[in-house]
Amino acid sequence: MVGGAAGAALGPAGAIVGRFLGGLVGGMTAAVVSDKLMGAIVKEDRVKMVAILQIQIEYLARTFILSGGSWSACATSSTRP
Repeated sequence: MVGGAAGAALGPAGAIVGRFLGGLVGGMTAAVVSDKLMGAIVKEDRVKMVAILQIQIEYLARTFILSGGSWSACATSSTRP
């Protein structure tokens, strides 16, 4: 809207061009800000996922070793039909 108001002094074509350029600049700014925010969030999630996977693998390894090497002890009720 600001671009349209700034270009309105040049007539209807100026208002249309101003709105287009204002939307372009606003869209580019929003894209840069969202890219920076998502980069930080994704990095934190990656670290959390690795920690969760390590805990699950440790649990499965302990269960496998303590059960005498039987894989059936690692299966949960949700994987059985």
